Amino acid sequence: MPQRLNTEHGEIKNMDPEWMAFVATYFDAYFTHRDLPATLAVMDPGLVGFGTGIDELARDPGAMFELYRRDLQQSQAPINYRIEWMEGRPVGATAALIFGVLSLRVETQDGPLVFDGLRISMTLEKQE
Repeated sequence: MPQRLNTEHGEIKNMDPEWMAFVATYFDAYFTHRDLPATLAVMDPGLVGFGTGIDELARDPGAMFELYRRDLQQSQAPINYRIEWMEGRPVGATAALIFGVLSLRVETQDGPLVFDGLRISMTLEKQE
């Protein structure tokens, strides 16, 4: 799968090439291709986190995967994204905290759905 990271007009700071490769792989699978197996393949089975909806809270291992499944069942439409800014910080020798702001736009049958100023954070850990 080709990796395309849309950074047009966005600011990227302190991003190690390996971190950027992960972000590109994840964004390409999830936003551009809406590919559930490819999206889940880059996730840790113990992943917990939040989505953009009020009911999108995954506090237990496996719950986040269910949120991804539900999201992709609801819409297969590609999502155009713009990184407003993104920054990386190392955490020890094998991990990183990635954080930033995205804008998302998806075309629906009722017209465009736009999310501006969405915060995103990721904790990455190098796997041997």
